[in-house]
Amino acid sequence: MYYHRYLSLFILGDFPGVVRDTARNLRVLDLCAEYASDESDRFVLEQYRPYIIMMNTRASASLQFKAEQFPKAYATVADGLKRIKEFFVRFGQREAFEKSNEVKILKRFAKDIKRKLPVDPLEKLQGKLERAIKREDYEQAARLRDEINVKRARREGSEA
Repeated sequence: MYYHRYLSLFILGDFPGVVRDTARNLRVLDLCAEYASDESDRFVLEQYRPYIIMMNTRASASLQFKAEQFPKAYATVADGLKRIKEFFVRFGQREAFEKSNEVKILKRFAKDIKRKLPVDPLEKLQGKLERAIKREDYEQAARLRDEINVKRARREGSEA
C-alpha cells in the first residue's frame, strides 16, 4: 500500500510524502535484512532496494531542484547512485549497475540538474582553448592559455 501511495504522491508532485514513504520502506527492508530467520526471506525484499532508493533520491532531489539548490540536488543524485552501486556490489552484481533502469533514470536526472549548475569560468576558458587548438587557431589558443594562467594565479592567490 505504501508503494502505491508513494507512486501516486510522486505523480502529484508531493515529494515530501514520497521521501517519507520510501524512507519508511527502506527501514522495513533494513529490519527484514537484519532479523529475518531465513536467508530467502532476506532476499525476497532486497530486490526492491534499488527502486526504492531511486524513488527516494528523485523525490529528495526534486525538492532541492524546485528550490533551485542545484548543487545540493546534484549531490543527492550522486549519493543515490552510490547507494545503488553499493547494493549491486554487495550482491556480487557490479556489472548489473550500469544496466539498471534505476541508474539510467538517476543519471538522466543528474544530466538535467547539471545543465542548471553554474559553469566555472576556468572550465569555460579551458573548453574554448581546446576548441581553438582543434581549429589550429594557435594565436587564440595562446591568448586563452595566458588568460587561464592569470585567472589560476589570482584564484590560488586568493585561496592562500
